[in-house]
Amino acid sequence: MTEGTKTISGNVNGVPTTPGNYYMVMFTNDSYTEVSNRVQFQVSSGTLGLEEAKSTEKNVILYPNPTKPGEPTFIKSDYPIEKIELVSAAGELLYESKNIHNQRFSLVNENLPKGVYFVKVHARKLFTLKLIIQ
Repeated sequence: MTEGTKTISGNVNGVPTTPGNYYMVMFTNDSYTEVSNRVQFQVSSGTLGLEEAKSTEKNVILYPNPTKPGEPTFIKSDYPIEKIELVSAAGELLYESKNIHNQRFSLVNENLPKGVYFVKVHARKLFTLKLIIQ
């Protein structure tokens, strides 16, 4: 996967197939309250899975993802990172690092069991990424 691009495959219901610029955002069940940052993306071809949808917004990359216990996860940001938080699926703060002031960070998943976690990256704005440990 190239920085800023993502191939969409599998079940793509609801994903636009007409080339153009789009926004994606998550809402609560009431469909009025936004619970994520807006992400702008561009569909360059109507054939999803064969072409890539290119992000047109500066962002944060979390890789490899999914990962395995004991293996490092790398975070790369287009902006200097101020703070990293690792949060369990239940909302418990498991790890926090402040005053990073770098665009790269390595997170070691040493004692984390398999599961889904959220990595909050505080840079120019807040990015929340899902981390899967298999």
